[in-house]
Amino acid sequence: NNTNLIGTISDAITGNYLLGKDRLTKSQAQQLLFNSGMYSKITKANIDGKEIFMHVLPKMDHSIIKKIEDSELTSEYTFGVENDKSTKWVDREVTRDETIDTITKAFSLGTKYLSNIGFTISLKDLDVDENVKKKTNEIIKEGEAKAEKVIEEYNNHELEIIPGKTEEESREIKILQALNEVRTKIGKAVKNDFPQENPVNSMILSGSGGNMLNITQIACSVGQKVLFSERFNLGYTNRTLSHFKEYDLSPRAKGFIYSSYMDGLKPHEFFFDAITGRDGLMDTALRTPKSGYLY
Repeated sequence: NNTNLIGTISDAITGNYLLGKDRLTKSQAQQLLFNSGMYSKITKANIDGKEIFMHVLPKMDHSIIKKIEDSELTSEYTFGVENDKSTKWVDREVTRDETIDTITKAFSLGTKYLSNIGFTISLKDLDVDENVKKKTNEIIKEGEAKAEKVIEEYNNHELEIIPGKTEEESREIKILQALNEVRTKIGKAVKNDFPQENPVNSMILSGSGGNMLNITQIACSVGQKVLFSERFNLGYTNRTLSHFKEYDLSPRAKGFIYSSYMDGLKPHEFFFDAITGRDGLMDTALRTPKSGYLY
């Protein structure tokens, strides 16, 4: 698909992103560049991290250097894999060997800087404050009410049927939409309240790894689990697990996980989580021989 296969990953991306926000003294900058395999004479007493990153680039068109200099140093501009822009620009300007050398320097600079400042994540960094937890409960109640309304309309035969679908299929699609909205809304609430200086945020914003969904599931609520693109309907006779009454259509009985991973899952939630986890593993294990060798 014409994207670059080789590039900086993980620590190097986070390192360069944080370097772009820092100011270093002359001696710190020279030490960092020297350790990363670059020899440059720095004349300023203090230097911006972005300027240090510019030493990675080979001699080329000034407009390209300006584009990288004006950007946030995220994976798109620090020679990341695939969605990166700067690799293509550099590769057009200089030889392939020089481009690989540039990526190597960028990788080295990011990892060396991150090692120098130290970068850790604790469980506390993944937690959210009480306001977000209150909002989470409100959002879940809202989603539940929508799902209950759909079930009520279905029971009274008042449900608007989606063209080409049966009454049951329409019911399930509408409930799934309502419950999937819950996770999206919680994600937005988490994003608005999440501290900027949190190390997890640095990873997410720089593009080196993780996203707000991870935080949502760890700290707020895991949300609806989906199997074969729909809510759970397999299991015991007329019910998903022996924890529920027959013909129970509620979110709880069909794979909605209210708890967060940090608080721990209830037994029935643990089963639903394990089912989709197993499905993912089977998919990974079985798709390889099917698509790779058989077809």
